[in-house]
Formats: sequence, C-alpha cells, structure tokens
Amino acid sequence: MRTALLSVKERATLIWALKLGALMTAALMPVVLLALFAIRVESRAIRGLVHANNQAAAAITAELVRRDLERSINLGIVFARLPALVAGMTRQDEAAVRAQLQPVVESNGDIDRAFVTDPTGQLWSDFPRAPESLGRSFAHRDWYAGLSRQWEPYVSEVYQRHAEPRPLVVAVAVEVRAGEQRLGALVYQHRLDRIAAWLREINVGEGGHVFVLDHTGTVSAHPSLDLRAQLHRQYQRLPAVQQAQSGQPATVEYNDPVNGAVMIASFLPVAVGGQRWVVVAQQPVAIAYAPVRQLRNQLIAAAVVLALAAAAVVFGLRRSSERNRRLSEQLAARNRELQAASEQLTRSNDDLGMFAYAASHDLQEPLRAVAGFVQLLEKRYQPVLDERGRQYIAMSVEATHRMQALIHGLLDYSRVTTRGKPLQPTATGNALDVALSNLHVAVAESQATVTRDTLPTVAADELQLTQLFQNLIGNALKFRGAAPPQIHVGAQRQNSHWEFSVRDNGIGIAPEYAERVFVIFQRLHTRQEYPGTGLGLALCKKIVERHGGRIWVESQPGAGATFRFTIPDGDQQHANNHQDRPAD
Repeated sequence: MRTALLSVKERATLIWALKLGALMTAALMPVVLLALFAIRVESRAIRGLVHANNQAAAAITAELVRRDLERSINLGIVFARLPALVAGMTRQDEAAVRAQLQPVVESNGDIDRAFVTDPTGQLWSDFPRAPESLGRSFAHRDWYAGLSRQWEPYVSEVYQRHAEPRPLVVAVAVEVRAGEQRLGALVYQHRLDRIAAWLREINVGEGGHVFVLDHTGTVSAHPSLDLRAQLHRQYQRLPAVQQAQSGQPATVEYNDPVNGAVMIASFLPVAVGGQRWVVVAQQPVAIAYAPVRQLRNQLIAAAVVLALAAAAVVFGLRRSSERNRRLSEQLAARNRELQAASEQLTRSNDDLGMFAYAASHDLQEPLRAVAGFVQLLEKRYQPVLDERGRQYIAMSVEATHRMQALIHGLLDYSRVTTRGKPLQPTATGNALDVALSNLHVAVAESQATVTRDTLPTVAADELQLTQLFQNLIGNALKFRGAAPPQIHVGAQRQNSHWEFSVRDNGIGIAPEYAERVFVIFQRLHTRQEYPGTGLGLALCKKIVERHGGRIWVESQPGAGATFRFTIPDGDQQHANNHQDRPAD
C-alpha cells in the first residue's frame, strides 16, 4: 500500500510539473518570439545605417581624390603643349625648359617637382635642380611604363622620390610632341598631403577612418600611418580590393592586415589616370555593431524579467503588479536608450552633411588657383598664343565653371535636410509653375510641350518641391530624343499618399540602371554627350525621402522614362478642398 501511495504522489507531482511547464512555455513563447523579431529588425536597421555611412564617406572621398588628381593631369596636358616648352625641348635647351617648369612648381603647392625626359625615359631637365638625377634613365619607373604603353596621360603608383629629401609621391606623366615628333615626357611629382589632410576630417564613426590605395593596392594616403617610413602593400591581395580594382564596389567585414582588427568596410573604385584606385571607408565591427549587442543584451534581460513575472503569475504571487510596474519602467528606459542610439546615428549623418558642406567650400581654393593660373598664363603669353592656345584657355575657364556647378550641387545636396523649411500645405501646381518659369529658356529652345493633370495640395517644403520638379523636367529636356520633348506631369491618389509622375518621350534608361541613376555622382553618359554634375537625381531622391516618400523610375531604352515619387498626405480633407487648376 505504501508503494502504491508513493506512486500516486509521484504521478501527481509529475502531472503538476508538466502543467506548470506548459503554462510557463505558453507565457514565455510570445516574449521569446518578440525578442527574436526585435533583434532581427533592429540589427538590419543598424547594419544598414553603418553600411550607408561608410558608402557615403567613401563616395565623397573618391570624388575628392579623382578631382584632385584630374586637375593635375589637365594642368600637365596644358603645359605639355605650350609653345615655349615644346621649342625648348626641341632644341634640347635645358635652361629654357627649366625656366618653363619653375612657375608650374612654384604656383601649385601639390606639385613637389617637375622634370622632362627624352622618349627613352632619360631625365635631362628638372626643377628644382637635382644633380643626382640628371642624365639618369627612369624607364624602370611605373610612370614611364604606363605612359609609354599608349602615350596617354598616366598617374603612377605611389613611390619614394629619387631626389632628396625623397618624400612619397605619385608621378603624373604626359607626352610632349612637336607635330608628329615625340619629344619625350613631362612629369609632375604630385604630393598627396592635401588628400591625407582631407581624410583626417572625415567622420566615419568612433574608431573609423578612410584611406586610399593606388592601382597596385599600395596605401597612398592615410590619416594616421607614417607613409614616409614604409610603403604599405598588405592590402594588395584582399578580395575586396581586387573586386574594386575591377570596377565593382564592395562592402564586407574583413581582418585589417595593418592593425589586426575586424572591420566593416566599403571599398569604392575611383578612376585615376587610366587606372582604378580604391577608397576604403571602415569602422571596427566591435564598435559599429555595439548597439546590436546592447539591444540583444537588453532584450535578453527583458525576457528574463518577463519570465520571472510569468512565474510569479503562475504561482499566484500578489506582488505581480509591482513587478509589472518595474518591468514597464525598465522597458521605457531601454526605449530611451534605443532612441539615444538612433539620435547618435542621426548626428553622425548630420556630421557627414556638414563635412560635405565644408568640403565643398574647401574646393573653392583649388578652383581659385586654377582661375588665377589661367589669368597669369593669358597675361604673360598673350602675344605668342595661337588659336589653339586660346582654345586651351577657354577650356580651362569652362572647367572652372563646371567645378563651380559641382560645388553648388554639393551645397544643395547637403542643405536638403540641414536647411529645409518646415512642411506645410503647399499647392503642387504653384511649385510646378515656378519650376517651368525657371526652365522657360530650355523649354523654348527644345520646343518642348509640358502638360499636367489636376495637382493636389500636400504638406511640403515649397522651395524643395520646386527644385524636385525642376530637376525632373530638366532631366527630361536634357535626355531628349530626335522628336521635340513631350512631358506630362501627373498625380494620383494612392491610399494615404499621393503618387506623382513625370513622363517623357526621351532616350530612356536601361532597367539595370534604374537604381544607379539616383546615386550621387553616378552618370550613365559622358560629359561630352550630356552635360551635368551627376547630382540632380540624387538631390531629387534626398528631397523625396525628406518628405517621407520614395522615388523610382520606369523606363526602357528608346521608349522614354517615367519618374514616379510619393508624398504622404497628412490632411486629405484639406487636400481635396484645395485642388490646383487643370492644365490649359
């Protein structure tokens, strides 16, 4: 009887334990699922923000590097064709050639030294004078091999200069000709100090930085490494570097071979003198993803607290209300911490915008230097300039105007979120009228026809909405086909937002480039085919996102394009009572 009685008690205990376990599982399962879902969503969001921040920093740096070296290449092309330099090289007049090289070096702080060689690479005139280099053959240098391959302008790998004090430089080499006769090469030794200074100002987040690799994968500019003491070639074999050198950007986690830390990095190719350099923007994974780990720990803690609360309910403890109150306070504190993390990411994006604004202003300095140099060239050599020389001066002036347009575009891009006005009820038809007024000359010259639907009133920044219409219609006017442009602006109500469209009959866009056209500085055509800065559609995207909408394009080559964007409607009744007039 005693054995049977114990067996019954044991069965009752087992049944009670199973019921208790089932209740606990039912109580905790929603908490566990919610925690896993929250970790997944927030982890993706934070990773996306880190990637976007790295890519934006790399894109800005790549453009600065490309334009800095392109300016030196263009300067070399102009000077290689100066009659006085060509005449001096024809006569093998070392003193006369050196006199032409002197103002180039003295007027440009980035050029450390300039020299000329004969077609075989033998140096015979330079400034400043370096007697140990005169008469020496430099055919073994990368710049000579690259230039002599097709005799096109070439930017070399980073190397240590032969002449004292032997700093690290890159060589910008261009051909010098007299008619059909090849006289040799004009070479500038370009210092990268300005680029290294820019890198120190770029904020990629705590512990992060941006650096530049030349086309061999050697570090050419870095905010902290002493490149005078050592050439760092450790990045050459990284798959991400090789992928970028093939023209494909990459964002990966990798082990940095210099500092040994695991990094999350964006590798972006940049075309420099016939080669592809690589810009790397990176941040330690341990720091970049710290909010993800913090969130995971917080949610685990919350799950533990909820488990204790559920156990307290199961056991019928009367103190459950107090525990629930403490749990709510803890969740509120964690929400505040998440909000603080979000605000920190927002501040990082604001810092990036401020950097773009400051960098755009800094670009004015080399622009003024180029303009001053062109004026000095015109003033000093006006009596001997032929028609081609005057064309070169005109080309230089046009380049400064193009640089000014890029600077203004960067400023407009950085001001979208930092200087935008509060959103308020705005008649989109009025914004379209102002945009068409600004484009009046372009519309008339292209014999374009612009029609519209009835346009609503929405909550918007009127100036930015005008800029949005002006950029999209201007884009349709620029990329027109053989027939006069036919442009239609439409609007259609879609649930809680308005969907606008700008349709044209232009040359169209291949579907695989539909996302690329909205990326800053991305162009599908050369500047000679269609002028522009590559900022117009990127600015449109930033304006639409600031209004809480999205923008996309539907197109096929040769069949025109339709750009669509949405703007949320916060007050449908107000919009319905303020309809814009239809098109005439």
